[in-house]
Amino acid sequence: MYPQYPCIVCVEVYPQYPCIVCVEVYPQYPCIVCVEVYPQYPCIVCVEVYPQYPCIVCVEVLCAPEDAFEVYQTLQTRLSEVEQQETAITGNVQLKRYRFDLQKAINTPVNAIAATSGSHLRDKLQRIIALLSGHQVDVGSKRVSAADHPVAIAFCSNLFASKIVKQGDEQISSNHESAFPVAAVAIGVWCECPAVGELLLAHFHRRCPYLVPYHVPKKEGQTSEQYYRSIGYKHEDGEVEKQDKFLKRMSGIMRLYAAIIISPPPGVRRHHSSHPHGLEHGWAWLTRVTNMQPWPDITATLLFDFLEVTGHAFVKTYGQQFNKLLQVIVTEFVPKLHQVSPAGAGGPVARLESFLEKCIKLRHIQPPQGLLPAHFWQT
Repeated sequence: MYPQYPCIVCVEVYPQYPCIVCVEVYPQYPCIVCVEVYPQYPCIVCVEVYPQYPCIVCVEVLCAPEDAFEVYQTLQTRLSEVEQQETAITGNVQLKRYRFDLQKAINTPVNAIAATSGSHLRDKLQRIIALLSGHQVDVGSKRVSAADHPVAIAFCSNLFASKIVKQGDEQISSNHESAFPVAAVAIGVWCECPAVGELLLAHFHRRCPYLVPYHVPKKEGQTSEQYYRSIGYKHEDGEVEKQDKFLKRMSGIMRLYAAIIISPPPGVRRHHSSHPHGLEHGWAWLTRVTNMQPWPDITATLLFDFLEVTGHAFVKTYGQQFNKLLQVIVTEFVPKLHQVSPAGAGGPVARLESFLEKCIKLRHIQPPQGLLPAHFWQT
C-alpha cells in the first residue's frame, strides 16, 4: 500500500500480458485512481473501470512511444478505409477484367524492378506514376486508365504499396542488394503521389510492427494464431513459422525500409528537404527503439540490419552525435539485449555487438552493398 495513496491495495503486472497493469482500489474510494508507470512501459493509453467490478481499474500501457503509436493508428485507419473503398472493384464481378488489367499494370513494372540501368528503372517508375496519376497506360495490347472508376486510383495505390513491402518479405530477405532499386522506385512514386507514402508505411507497420516501433500486446480472447500473426509471424497448417525464417523475413522488410530512408529521390544527388521520409525518420526510429525494453532476437536482428544499411549515411550527416549514440547503445542497450536473450540464442546480439564495436573503433561504416551510385540515373 502506498502511504500517499491509501486507496491503492496492489498493482500487479500479469506475466502473460506484460502491457496490462491491474490496479485494485478500495470500494469506499472509487473515484480515486493512482497509476504507477513502469519505466519499460512509459506510455498510458487508457484507464477502464469495469462496471461489474467497480473497484478494479485496468490500465493498458502502451508498448510504443506515444507519438509513434498515434501515427501508427492513423495509418492503419487510413489503410482500412482504402481497403473498404476498393471492395467496389474487388467485389464487383462485372469489373473483373478491369481489375485484372489494373493489377497487371502494377505487377508488371514492379516485378521488373532491377538495377539494370537508370533508364530501365526510370521506365518502370514512369509507368507506375502515369497509372496512379490517372493517365492511360499500355497493358499488353490494350490501354487502361485508373481514372475510369472512382476508387481505381486508391485500389492501384494500395496494390503498389502492398507489392513493394512484399518485395522486402519475399525477395530482399534473400537478396539484400535488391533493396535499393526497389527503394528508388518507392521513393520516386512517393514524391509524386504522397498518398502512396501513407499506404507504404501502413503496410510496413502491418507486416513488421517493430518498425513503429510497437511491441504488440496479446489481447484478451485473442488466439495464439491471431497473436502471432499480429506480431509478424506466418501461421500455416496450425503451426507458427520457425524463428529463423521469421527473422529472415523481418530482416528483408527492415532492409527495404532502411534503403528507402537513405536513398535520395530520383534525380537528386543527395538528401535534402524533398525526401518524404529521410534520415530524420531513421534517427527517430533508432532513438525510440533503444529507449524501449527489447524483445528477444527480433530487436537485435533488426537493429543490426538497420545500422548496416543506414550507418554510413548517419556518420556522414550526424558525425560525432551518431558516434555518441552508438556508444550509448553499446554500454546501455546491449546489456539489456543480453538479458532478454534465451540461453544458447545470443547470435543476433553477438553479431550486433561486434558490428557496433568495430564501428566505434574505426569511426567509419562502409556503404551498404548494392547502394545505387550517384550517377545511376544517368546510365
